Amino acid sequence: DEDKWMIQPRCKICPDAIGQVADIAVSDAWLNGGPAVEDEPLNGIIVRTRRGLELFDAAVEAGALEIKRETGIAEISELQSHQVRKRRAVWARLKGMAIAGKPVPFVTDLALEDCAVQNSLAENLAEGRGARDRARRGRLGEPPAVPREGRAIMLMDGSR
Repeated sequence: DEDKWMIQPRCKICPDAIGQVADIAVSDAWLNGGPAVEDEPLNGIIVRTRRGLELFDAAVEAGALEIKRETGIAEISELQSHQVRKRRAVWARLKGMAIAGKPVPFVTDLALEDCAVQNSLAENLAEGRGARDRARRGRLGEPPAVPREGRAIMLMDGSR
């Protein structure tokens, strides 16, 4: 469950966390649906296009990737079950942010509303209201930029 570990706020509203528009999408693959110290480190790879398959096969042939086992999309959904729930919530979360007056991404061709209708009205209202309230409190969206110590800053005249 996604409540068990820290997820960056921007990840909670990402409209394409599963890389639907990518040739190849890569994710962590947690055998119990969430990160655990005892889990073998694995990545799940979804090859979506012919070009993606060519790149994947070339990486395997070059020894850059090792296939532990092949699986289907149903098991990927189990390995990343929080992504299924999040995908169904993103539309309502973005609406809640917009109501709070926060900027939201312009999204096309990802069927977010189609995913949201799989939720009940009560679930969508709860997601939207929760996102609205978190956005108003500054807990959803990007944090302000903070300069890091020890980094050089380039001044207008080119000196450091």
